[in-house]
Amino acid sequence: MRNGLSSRGWLAVAATTVTAAMALAPSALAGTAGTSAWTVRNATDSGGYSASRMSVTLALAERNQRALDALIATPHAPLTPSQFSAQFAPSTATIDAIRSWAATNGLTVASVSANRLLVTLSGSSSQLSSALQTGFERFHSAANGNFYAASKAARLPASFASNVTAVLGLSSLAKV
Repeated sequence: MRNGLSSRGWLAVAATTVTAAMALAPSALAGTAGTSAWTVRNATDSGGYSASRMSVTLALAERNQRALDALIATPHAPLTPSQFSAQFAPSTATIDAIRSWAATNGLTVASVSANRLLVTLSGSSSQLSSALQTGFERFHSAANGNFYAASKAARLPASFASNVTAVLGLSSLAKV
């Protein structure tokens, strides 16, 4: 156990960081950070994507980032998960704003991680398109097969957009 997190906990943090970095990599950011539309060379647009159920995950930024950076930079006693949440997890007000926005747009909050860093939303492709102010298209490429991707960068409400580091699940493309 390191800094109050088990190996599994650190693995989850690392996976979230890598996934969020992958979401930021495809092209210049527009709209909400981490939501750029993927561009795949030699992919053919096969038209609109429609699914009765799909999900996306909002990756949220830690609170008190400077204090967290200072804590990580110096030797310290391990934090318990509840101590981490109390000091660094996104606020419950942020989660409440996301829940309210989701409900207004017909989306379901499928889960909120214990540390409140990940919020998974589900709904139909049309509900997610409307809520995120984007669309979803079907594509095919010889290298990647069939996949869907957002047609443009997603947008989130100002009430919590600055707390979102990435929107994961805007594409089914497994590799870039």
